[in-house]
Amino acid sequence: MSSSSDVASISRADGPRKGRRARQGVRTLVVLVACCGAVLWAWRHLSENNDPVLIEARAIQKQAIGALQSGEPTERVTAIVALERLNAGDSSVAIHPLIAALEDHVSDVRLAAVEALGSIGSSLAESGSGRESLRDAVTSLIRRLEDSDPAVRLATVNALGSVGSCALKSKSRSGDEIVQPAATALIRRLGDSNPDVRSRTATNLGLITSPRFVIGATPLIDRKAVIHALIGRLDDPDSGVRLAVIQAISSLPDENGDPHRELAESLKDQESKIRRAAVSGLSPYRQGLDPWVPILLRLAENDPDPSMRDHCLTMLSFAFKSPAVTPNVIPVLMPSLKSADAKVRSQVVRLLGEFKAYSAGAIPELVRILNEPFDPQSAPYRGPFNNLEPASEAASALGQIAPRTAKAKEVIAALIEVVRSGPISRRGWAAVALGQFGPAAEEAVPALIGLLEDSSHANSFERQESAAMALGMIAPGKPSSDRAIAALRPVLQSGNWNSCLRAVEALGLFGPKAAAAIPAIREMKTHRSGAVKNAAANALLSIEDESTP
Repeated sequence: MSSSSDVASISRADGPRKGRRARQGVRTLVVLVACCGAVLWAWRHLSENNDPVLIEARAIQKQAIGALQSGEPTERVTAIVALERLNAGDSSVAIHPLIAALEDHVSDVRLAAVEALGSIGSSLAESGSGRESLRDAVTSLIRRLEDSDPAVRLATVNALGSVGSCALKSKSRSGDEIVQPAATALIRRLGDSNPDVRSRTATNLGLITSPRFVIGATPLIDRKAVIHALIGRLDDPDSGVRLAVIQAISSLPDENGDPHRELAESLKDQESKIRRAAVSGLSPYRQGLDPWVPILLRLAENDPDPSMRDHCLTMLSFAFKSPAVTPNVIPVLMPSLKSADAKVRSQVVRLLGEFKAYSAGAIPELVRILNEPFDPQSAPYRGPFNNLEPASEAASALGQIAPRTAKAKEVIAALIEVVRSGPISRRGWAAVALGQFGPAAEEAVPALIGLLEDSSHANSFERQESAAMALGMIAPGKPSSDRAIAALRPVLQSGNWNSCLRAVEALGLFGPKAAAAIPAIREMKTHRSGAVKNAAANALLSIEDESTP
């Protein structure tokens, strides 16, 4: 049996041994890690130095850097081009020799160095590597903005724009060290004596200030300062600069989402391309277009350039929709309903239709336009390069505005008359408009059936589709439903798939009342058109399920 003193002596002896073993274990681990690191480094070093492509690239890089320091001007330019095009090797190694070349007394050498720094710097910025070398490159490029050669200044502007945009896209840590100094320097260059430099400066400012690069992040550039500087050049004596400035401003939406009011002055520019660019600059906006409606209508009617007039109409058609425009513009639109220009009238009518019941005060004028003489020069359909004729546009607008208003009955009567005896191209539009009134337009069913069965004119299938759609929206549940179903069933045999589609959809809306059409609809489930097949399946669900106990 051991005494207590023996136990104590064993414990004292064992304690230091455990501590020594622990320390030895840590030292062993450190040595192992170090050995692994050394092995990995040696493996990488050997593999890199045994790579013939890498070896060759480094040799070329070394040779080119040597030529920069001692060669003739043409040799120096050739060496710079070689460094720029060299994809292998360490790109950052070339930065400082190229920076030195920026001070060369030969402008061609400086120009080549600027372009190479822009290319190599963009690659580094995109990859997020070579941070210090990249910062030095940008600092040196900014100094080169004062170069006596306009070609060098122009290349420098492009290089800074390229490096800055790549840094923003990569969201690397170097972005804040590059973009802000570059933007500040470019703003000063907007006053350059050379118009090409001013133009490219505006373009690159728009590029590196664009909000698409900073979504979800704090902008690195004071956008207001950039916009203010650009606006200051809207009166530049060179039209190319004014164009670049407008395009840059248009790419930088205001913080409140409204178009920059200063663009309105550019709509008075003597150059058509400037006015066109200012109008195009409105397209991205989804609010704040109300003040621009009368301006574009005036230009659409009076601009001396016919292509500019058409461009204004196209912009009104595609960009000026709710909520970009609001019912507050209705009083401004009303006088243009009497415009001598049919295209202007058409666009105004379309805009009024956008506001639905808010435009109820325009109903009498729209009915007048609905019955105006047909202009054979007007287009019978909407399209990207044409405007629908005013009367057909009026029919469409009345279908959106008049239902459930005090003038609904009056409008229904006017539309029925167009369906019965109006110009051929208007009848389909009037039929679709009647469908918007729903069961309230039941008195239109005979006229719609007549339109559905009328195949005496070209493009009758368009009117057939319109009539079928309208019958499906008006007749279900009404006394005229049996007549409507009987008129729709033969359309299922139409050779036009769109007519079949509309007829199937309409019959499905009648529910079990259309049970007699089930065999014909079942045949539609094997139709060549996928849309017709789906419509047939849905129609059968509506008709059969409701008629089955």
